Amino acid sequence: MGWRRVTDEVHEAGGRIVAQLWHMGRVVHLSFLGGAQPVSSSVTTAPGHAHTYQGKQPYTASRALRVDEIPSILADSPRPPGTSVRPGSTGCRSTARTAA
Repeated sequence: MGWRRVTDEVHEAGGRIVAQLWHMGRVVHLSFLGGAQPVSSSVTTAPGHAHTYQGKQPYTASRALRVDEIPSILADSPRPPGTSVRPGSTGCRSTARTAA
């Protein structure tokens, strides 16, 4: 069953479909960041090991994201058509419209 049929049936039943985007934070390995330190809400290290192109490797400590960095993180995130982040906004309130 294709996704169009799935979404049509969900909508016909009165349901809605949403997508939740996730910033990887501390669970991204620095090998995917060109060696840069991962950022998170606080200085932490994810437990376990990351799956990398070189095999499993231990996670590295993240650094706390500064408030002034939030707009650039949001600007780099994909957005549905018709949505935006206002300049100077932290983007904490959703401007996304229900879609699909």
